[in-house]
Amino acid sequence: MGAASAGCLSLGSDDAPSYADWVPATDDGFFFAYLELGVTEGIDDGSGLLPVLSPLPSGGGERPVRIPDELDSVDDPLFSLPFRLSGLAFLNGSLNLRAAGLGGLLEREEGTTVSELFALDGVVMGTGEFDTDELDRRLRDTDDSRGYEFVEESNGYRYYEPPEGPGTEPLGTIAVGESMVALGEDRENIVQLLETVSGERERAVDGLDGFDRLVDSAGDGDILSGWYGFTDTERGAVGDEQFLPGELGSEENVITAARFAPGGNEITVELTVQSDSLSPDRRETLETTFGGGEASTSLADGRFSANRTYDEIPFEPLGTDPTDDLPSGEDLPPEIREAVPEGAVEIYETSEGGRYRVEVTEPVQVDELTIRAIEADSEFIFPNPGEGTGGYVHPQHPQHRQ
Repeated sequence: MGAASAGCLSLGSDDAPSYADWVPATDDGFFFAYLELGVTEGIDDGSGLLPVLSPLPSGGGERPVRIPDELDSVDDPLFSLPFRLSGLAFLNGSLNLRAAGLGGLLEREEGTTVSELFALDGVVMGTGEFDTDELDRRLRDTDDSRGYEFVEESNGYRYYEPPEGPGTEPLGTIAVGESMVALGEDRENIVQLLETVSGERERAVDGLDGFDRLVDSAGDGDILSGWYGFTDTERGAVGDEQFLPGELGSEENVITAARFAPGGNEITVELTVQSDSLSPDRRETLETTFGGGEASTSLADGRFSANRTYDEIPFEPLGTDPTDDLPSGEDLPPEIREAVPEGAVEIYETSEGGRYRVEVTEPVQVDELTIRAIEADSEFIFPNPGEGTGGYVHPQHPQHRQ
């Protein structure tokens, strides 16, 4: 393990982190989290360290990797804090996206995926390039009572809400745009976030005392979370505070971030704690909790900072997709391209989490259509398929087929 010094960002530079432009200046305290999906992959159901997503290499053509589950047992509060907080923040958001039929946006094998996730209190926002007509179709899936209804279009976003009536669930409001998708229980909070992103509302770094210095000290990260401005500690900015290390609480402003460098087998973690009254006893508690081992700590202008680079991280390569070596596009033989035009068969996730619809959308010249679920080790055959032929399949449960 090795130590590293903190690096600060200038908020006026091009290197300022994305989330700095997304947090609104509000009189109420808030909790936020950021995740760069360019360094993430899939669902990690087995790890409490990062219960939602696992890291990939930053940039380049390196093979996907994940954090091994045994790192969940690392007894280091500085290391575990960003994973614990960010995981909790995105768990509900990712589950709600899947329940709404948009879980495919989190899968890297999909053509249209989220590149960044941002959570602010009860709202989860994803950035990327989105086919709004395709997302409209997914949201309005008529095969599930939880499908959404289009409400209206405003400022470049289409708003959807679940229909009222028996059997429906309060999944909240969804806003869909060409570069952003947002989901939350309260439409007002979604609008506030989107207007902050577009510059129509004041940002926290411009309007909240000390938030710019907090962001500048913590910097960016592939996984990042924090909170600011809570005056009532009973509100529980981050849930049950008794489980937070170092007696961290809502009365302090906090950002914790992790950056990945799988090429060097390293993870660097930063922590900044800001308070108007860092007493000697409080500073000692923070240093004892987060400054152990080879961590570097500092105190300046009412802020405590700690950082450490953890090396020899045993990143694990992920298995390759069995379809990677199959020909596609221009590499297909001419007779196949003629028999099955590009886009003639569509696969999309439905509102029932984990279930997919496979459908022939154009005439094809084939004797049969085979749907193979690789992980479930099963296949389904449709003879003489035509336009409209299709069915439902759960890729991990062969009995789930309709």
